[in-house]
Amino acid sequence: MFDMYYGGEFEGKLSTMDSPEERIDFTKNFVFEQTGLDISDYLSSILSLDMLTLNPDRHMNNLGVIANIKSHTFRIAPIFDNGASLCSDLNRFPPYMSIDELRENVIGRPFSSNLELQALAAGISLKIDYDKAFEFLDSENTDIRAKKILIKQLDKYASLLKMNYEELLNSCNEEYVTHRRKGR
Repeated sequence: MFDMYYGGEFEGKLSTMDSPEERIDFTKNFVFEQTGLDISDYLSSILSLDMLTLNPDRHMNNLGVIANIKSHTFRIAPIFDNGASLCSDLNRFPPYMSIDELRENVIGRPFSSNLELQALAAGISLKIDYDKAFEFLDSENTDIRAKKILIKQLDKYASLLKMNYEELLNSCNEEYVTHRRKGR
């Protein structure tokens, strides 16, 4: 879509910008101008997930919107193409590497080579129920590398990703009170 309107490659345009924040803002503004969609939450979620799962293969062809040609409307695409997550590409991430080495060798895309930096620039909105996540992981009687990587990543980002039930309850109560006031 970018090349139709402006000529050139979108990622080429992003490479001229100095910071992940600038690249993310440019992307959000471009998509909003073309579709009317605010993709802030979408980018926040997908980049947070990529940070957690060490996905080195996020690029502009797997960030998307879905167009309905009949109604001339757009909607945000579901998150897709996470196949390189958890260092699953054994050519890039050989089995002999330690988990710490694997984590150090992941190069992020598309807004920064640092997955954490680009997720923080987009804002961390992904929240995880750690009790259920670890219950599931503990129920899997496998000793595979991907599971070990995920556990290390969950531990590392607990302060950013852990769902705070008290905070969630307060937020829901505030929304309910606001909704009730508007209804009167």
